[in-house]
Amino acid sequence: MNARMIATPKQVKEADAAIDAIEAIIDKHGMADVMEMLVHICDEKASHIQHNWQDDELASAWHRVADRLISTSLSNALNGIK
Repeated sequence: MNARMIATPKQVKEADAAIDAIEAIIDKHGMADVMEMLVHICDEKASHIQHNWQDDELASAWHRVADRLISTSLSNALNGIK
């Protein structure tokens, strides 16, 4: 990660802990399920932004992220690691 080059030791430690936590979630639930969770989170963020902040541009960006996460190419790749 390029960001690690300018991060403080505390930031690196926190990032490592976050990576370990995400890896544990993937190990427990599987990558396909984690990707589905991320799609759900992105859609929920988009709805929250739209309803609470009326920021159509940002809400649309979160919907685009969700759409990319469920793209055909990603779905095909995930089928290989289920």
